[in-house]
Amino acid sequence: MFQKKINDGDKRKALKKIAKENVPQGIGCVIRTEAGRVDEDLIRKDLSYLIQVWNRIKREAHLGKTPRLIHQDLTLHFRVLRDSIHGNVDSIKVNDELLFEDLKRYLKQFYANL
Repeated sequence: MFQKKINDGDKRKALKKIAKENVPQGIGCVIRTEAGRVDEDLIRKDLSYLIQVWNRIKREAHLGKTPRLIHQDLTLHFRVLRDSIHGNVDSIKVNDELLFEDLKRYLKQFYANL
């Protein structure tokens, strides 16, 4: 699904192509207006991250007893890291060793190619 506000026909085609190439068959995806203003590589990376999260949720849903929590949104630390990773940020300072290790594991799991 695409936001109707992406008026540039070429941009819409490019975004549709990215979605078709990066989203597995049977999974839906919403391409929002903001996608028309960001680098296409960032969209690909975001789709990859979201698909990894979805696959982990599906795996977790079949394990253990129910009801139970199988997904929770990222804490502020992880959201800042995730949102900064593709921008003009050269470094992030972390003054807590445990948090630093958690952030490193997160990066390794979802952004191993960095």
